[in-house]
Amino acid sequence: MSRLTQSQGVCPNCKADRHISYSKLKDQYDPDVVYFDVKCHNCGTTWDEHYSLVFFEQDNIQIPSQHEHSNHSSLRSRSSNSYNPIP
Repeated sequence: MSRLTQSQGVCPNCKADRHISYSKLKDQYDPDVVYFDVKCHNCGTTWDEHYSLVFFEQDNIQIPSQHEHSNHSSLRSRSSNSYNPIP
């Protein structure tokens, strides 16, 4: 049995690094990992690629005016189902 090489964006079967397509993000249960369905259009092989998520920055920050903030604060305090990624 041959050993398949695992490299990002490279077909594990024919080693093509072109003609590779990524489809949707797969459903997942781990908030720190994303999974993609991948297909090589050179040989037809399909596989999943897994990527770990690492926080590196925040951007597109929009701070509400004082009036908007007081309205959102009261709504936020009533919601107990919010997800906080930082323990």
